[in-house]
Amino acid sequence: MEQRRSTLPPSRDGYTLREFADRWQVSPRTIQRAIARAEIRAVHIGRSVRIPTSEAKRWRDGGRA
Repeated sequence: MEQRRSTLPPSRDGYTLREFADRWQVSPRTIQRAIARAEIRAVHIGRSVRIPTSEAKRWRDGGRA
């Protein structure tokens, strides 16, 4: 897996599934599972998934279940 960290421009308010997974250095499937278990709040727009930046802050601050 590529070791890069995603940062969002100030105008964006959410991560894509890939951006969030890259940010936390886990696989996108791990994030999908956490969303399915309601550990991460996500917004589904058609087939697209967006994770609010507030979720990244919550995970950073130890809010993981």
